[in-house]
Amino acid sequence: MTTHDVLEIVASNALLFALLQFIASTWLKARLEASIRSEYDRRLEQYRRELDRREKATMVAELFAEWMSHPDDLKHLNRLTWEASLWLPSHLVKAVSKRLHNSADAQDIKEILVEVRQHLSGADDDVRADELVHFTR
Repeated sequence: MTTHDVLEIVASNALLFALLQFIASTWLKARLEASIRSEYDRRLEQYRRELDRREKATMVAELFAEWMSHPDDLKHLNRLTWEASLWLPSHLVKAVSKRLHNSADAQDIKEILVEVRQHLSGADDDVRADELVHFTR
């Protein structure tokens, strides 16, 4: 084995090592980027769901606040009522309708708000209707 042969082996091994290192680093970089992208996508989706949940809760609260103010223009009140009826489950649509019609068997607004809160959060929480505050004149 000559010096030239040894240099060829060393050079080919160095080239092979460099190629393997490049492939490994490229693969690792791609995996890391995909992992980070996946985590951010998951968090972004959670954030969007939370925003949607808050918008829906705000809509129901605005619906009852508008209704209690006895508005002259019913267009906004109708829009809020109909929008809520598109996403609320049927038992809450019926409860809201009874309350807005002042039916004798209608639930209190606060009870409905607690049920909407439980529906939107997807879990039972310990907020009770008597703990909600509202102001009247």
